[in-house]
Amino acid sequence: LAQATLSLSLSSTSSQTGPSKTISVDVGGGSGTGDYTIGVASGTSSSCKINGGTTPVIATAGSNSVTLSSTTLGNQGTCSVTLNRAADSIYNVASQRTASFLFLNATDTPGSFTAAATANTKKSIKLTWTNGGSAASQTLSYRVGIYDSAGGLISNVSSITGTLVTGTTFTTTITATQFPAIADGTTYKFNITSIGNGWSYGESIPTSLVSATTYLVADTPTVADVSTLSTSITVGGTQSFSATASVTDGGTLTYQWQVATSADSYATWSDVTGGTGASSTIYTTAALTNASVGYKFRLRATNTFTGPDTTATAIAYSSQFALTVTKTSQTITFTNPGDKVLGSGTFTVAPTTTATGVSVAVTSATASICTVSGSTVTLVTAGTCTLNANQSGDSNYAAATQVAQTFTITQKSPVLSAP
Repeated sequence: LAQATLSLSLSSTSSQTGPSKTISVDVGGGSGTGDYTIGVASGTSSSCKINGGTTPVIATAGSNSVTLSSTTLGNQGTCSVTLNRAADSIYNVASQRTASFLFLNATDTPGSFTAAATANTKKSIKLTWTNGGSAASQTLSYRVGIYDSAGGLISNVSSITGTLVTGTTFTTTITATQFPAIADGTTYKFNITSIGNGWSYGESIPTSLVSATTYLVADTPTVADVSTLSTSITVGGTQSFSATASVTDGGTLTYQWQVATSADSYATWSDVTGGTGASSTIYTTAALTNASVGYKFRLRATNTFTGPDTTATAIAYSSQFALTVTKTSQTITFTNPGDKVLGSGTFTVAPTTTATGVSVAVTSATASICTVSGSTVTLVTAGTCTLNANQSGDSNYAAATQVAQTFTITQKSPVLSAP
């Protein structure tokens, strides 16, 4: 009896990359219990091989993996794959089925393949490669494979010609035009394959995967001043400053107050120390005790925007808040010692001041009438004595207004004795 028609299907009908390829061959049909065999037709067996030889291989119904190769066709030619099924006690040998398999020359695999984010450009990856092999002239275009960071294929972009940069170096840029799903701040992997004419030259082996992360940019914060830009306090006082910031990209804002001083003409900004709220929008200084230095404060606002695989930051500053620390005023209290009689001896004066930690100096404005040593006053002669009390101030206190006290020194009345 005649067997039913055999069925033969190849998972691929060509090798685009040279003289060897492993494919799946699906077989079926026929009748009875005879074995299936897959081989190459006798007319092509001198140049085509199956699993390295010309002997047909036993197959089973369904999918079978075989390796087809060409040894004398160069890298180009057609092999005829055959399917037979043997006779059994009931059925005769089945009618052979054949299928053609084409070997094409491989084009050159691109070399020095790199990928990098296009500087300061969203959703853009620049690819660079070389193609200077012996079959370079047979490359008509390129195919770029795009993969996720784990190596899973997302898309293939075909018909890329590339731009010749110099010598044998080419470049192209992958954007949303070629790859609509491209996202900012995302890591992708790429490979590239050179493509021939399709009838004598197929394609190259793809390059290894290379990685690149698309550019990510954060919005620059908008900072608004709340506090007055110029204030003053007295030594030992504190001052609060306030500013606000906002962004529209959903990033995270962080804050840091900074300070510069007149010691170096406000050239150096440093993060504040002491006080409260250094990393918030409201900062209160610690007690400032140096009136010889000017201060400026500012808020640094940082926006951190996180993409799928990377982060970006942007920084903005408030205006500069100037702060002057002034010395505390002081007042001298100096009690008039009252009129004195020459010869009555020395006496002391003790003026005081509202300042702490300082002393009041007393001098004589009329040294020919009276003198002062420390706090001790010596009467020199009769007349009008003027004493001045001064306090010159220090880093905390301004100089006091001078206080003068004047008194009269009279001659001692003579003592008359009885005759």
